[in-house]
Amino acid sequence: MWKKNRVLHCFIRNVPRKCNFRNSKLVQTVTDYSWRAEHVNIPSKHKANSVIKKIVNGYVVTERYYNNKGEAYLDIDYTCHGRPNVHPEVPHIHKWTKDENGNLHRGKWENFQWEENVLKN
Repeated sequence: MWKKNRVLHCFIRNVPRKCNFRNSKLVQTVTDYSWRAEHVNIPSKHKANSVIKKIVNGYVVTERYYNNKGEAYLDIDYTCHGRPNVHPEVPHIHKWTKDENGNLHRGKWENFQWEENVLKN
C-alpha cells in the first residue's frame, strides 16, 4: 500500500496531519502534538515526549520527535527539501545526535521503512 507513495522526487502530499508513529520501532513515547507553519522553524529542543509537524501549503512535510528530555532525536521528512539529488528517497529520516559539547546535530538522511500497522488510527 505505502510502496506506491515512495517516490524518487520531491513531495508526498497525502500524509495525514494525525499520522502517528508511536507504535513504530523508531519512535519513543509521544504525549503531545503540535504544528508549525511553513515560515516557522522547528526547534531542536521542545516539550518532552512530543512531536512537532511542520505544515506547508496544508501538507505535513516534516515530523520532529523529542525524547523524555525534550531533545530532538528523529525527523521524518516527506519531501526532498527541493534537492532530489541529495535526498533521492521520499520519505526519509534524519536521526539527531549530540557532539562532545552536548550540542544537537541532525544527521544525514537514511531510508525510511514504512510500517503498515503504524499508520492506522
